[in-house]
Amino acid sequence: MSAHPLLLLGLRAAWAQAEAEPPSPAPPAGAVVDPAPAPDRSRLPVVPPPRLRPPLEPVVMTLQNDVQAWILPTPGLHRARVSVRFADGISGLCPRAPARCAALGDQLGAGAGALDAEAVAQALDGIDAELRTAMGRDAGWVELDAPLQHLDLGLDRLRDVLIDPSLSRRELRRWRRETHQALTSHWPSDPWATLSEAERHLWLPPDHPWGHRASPGAVRRVRAGDLRAAQAERAARSPLTVFVVGDVDPETLRPHLALLINELGPGAAGPPPGPPPPAHAGQRWIGVDMPGRSQAALGLSLAAPDSASPEAAAALLLSRVVMDGFQSRINLLLREERGWTYGVAGRWEAAPGAARFQVQVELPLDKVVPAVVDIEAELARAAATPPSQAELAREQAGVAREHNRALIDEDSASAALVSAWRWGEAAALRARADAVMAVQPADVQALAARALGPEAARRWVVVGDRAALGPALAAAGFDVRWISPQDAVLGRFPTD
Repeated sequence: MSAHPLLLLGLRAAWAQAEAEPPSPAPPAGAVVDPAPAPDRSRLPVVPPPRLRPPLEPVVMTLQNDVQAWILPTPGLHRARVSVRFADGISGLCPRAPARCAALGDQLGAGAGALDAEAVAQALDGIDAELRTAMGRDAGWVELDAPLQHLDLGLDRLRDVLIDPSLSRRELRRWRRETHQALTSHWPSDPWATLSEAERHLWLPPDHPWGHRASPGAVRRVRAGDLRAAQAERAARSPLTVFVVGDVDPETLRPHLALLINELGPGAAGPPPGPPPPAHAGQRWIGVDMPGRSQAALGLSLAAPDSASPEAAAALLLSRVVMDGFQSRINLLLREERGWTYGVAGRWEAAPGAARFQVQVELPLDKVVPAVVDIEAELARAAATPPSQAELAREQAGVAREHNRALIDEDSASAALVSAWRWGEAAALRARADAVMAVQPADVQALAARALGPEAARRWVVVGDRAALGPALAAAGFDVRWISPQDAVLGRFPTD
């Protein structure tokens, strides 16, 4: 194939220009040629902070029985999530018999009418949909994920489950068996599960509204009639709210949602306030004896502001700087410098009534006491001196990135929508992100001085071999009360 004439003309002009330009003179022999200047790597480049996206713009519509539907049209999401939230959880619906509500939360999605759990699962599988249920301490959920093209069919199945759950005896027997095994065998043999349950029970005592304890005996005694009574009470009086995310048109969806909640209600006025936080003072140690283990699981809880506090933004950043994330101070110290652990799990639990800072780590038995010393040193440093501007800017940028990614999938979009509802309006989410960006190092240090300082209450739990850990902890001056894994999982402590 011959070249195009225009191409040949262009090449000829380039050659003629190259021949007309004199070549650059070669440097004399032995001359030192200065290289091109290298980029300045002596300092980190200046990275501008991420720009926060505009506030979410959900559509809030009121259906019959004053039920509110919060709908977030999310372009690009090919699946929709419809969540029905009941305002009464275990503490509100079954304060004296929590096992009944725990069973009800498991059973709500297990069947509908004459359809058993397998038939409902097959119907959902046929449209690539999924149904999930949960009964938490302060709320219950029934949630549908479905492709947009089959959303109407998925809503039919969701309505069946909400209006006429089957609550079959066979599924109840399965729940009793699995829950009994978890409480008596699976969790007490898992150090992390034991640590988490012990920490939760130690932080929320039995007289707290959320301090209910599970009991294998109570699990065995739950009957189908108990579930039907709890379901009838929930359907009659538990206020509800509907949340929808996906690439949907709210007005097109309105009649489907109206049919979904036609026999349900009343509507929830808004998120209820949490109970008063537990009152803790001093330092307390609980040891959980797991003989023969070469590793120990260590956990610490400290009181923190909750998500409704004016110090919520500072609490979030304090947690991230000191304990939460790969670049947190405690993780960098124990993992990167000491080499004692694969990683530290830290977090800020922000729920009103149960707010706390948490640190969890697994490490060799002989490193437990040194790790406690190191953790306390980092807490003292945070309480005494503000974080550096670089540390704070790094974590603020991370918060901004998370805020901006809130609409990339159903999980993040649904979480953002529910958070907007909790704060009363969508703009509150952007306002909270703006508040995080406005936090100064002195704000973080002022909170740390109260929350992490030596006078702050501490609750330590260590899970491991008592024979190996006990002498070292006692020699370090820690008054550890030892219990069995079963007692830890069930929240049975020496002073209860």
